[in-house]
Amino acid sequence: MGRFLLVFSILIIGVTFSKAENVRVLSSVNAIREECRFFSPVKARVNYNDEISIINKRGDWNWVSFLDEEGCIHNSAITERKVTLTNLDVSSDQIVSHNEISLAGKGFFQELYMFTNPNTKFGTLEAIESFEVTDAQLEEFAEQGSLKLP
Repeated sequence: MGRFLLVFSILIIGVTFSKAENVRVLSSVNAIREECRFFSPVKARVNYNDEISIINKRGDWNWVSFLDEEGCIHNSAITERKVTLTNLDVSSDQIVSHNEISLAGKGFFQELYMFTNPNTKFGTLEAIESFEVTDAQLEEFAEQGSLKLP
């Protein structure tokens, strides 16, 4: 009976680990959260193209593992496909940053725009982009406005 339980346990563990599916993060920065809701505390930060393992799917949310942390991430932040850049000249000495890739994907290249529009001031835009709202501030805003949290 003891051997049966040992073999059965090993098979269950093997099936559990074989179901893990690896996915990639789509957004520049995202969070793995303690619970499957948007305002749940953050357990870990993940970046664009980081590989994470799905342990279990829960509706639009996924219970995932990343490095030594486990938590939830929304379907909209991940993809099953590997995110790659194609048609790049690998012999080029220029290195492209994640920010440049993100802006290029949106059709905006600040240096080119400044070249063609030399009087443009980006100070206000940079100030807006640097403005950050914490999860606590966002949750307080939602509570004050009697918003229903997802």
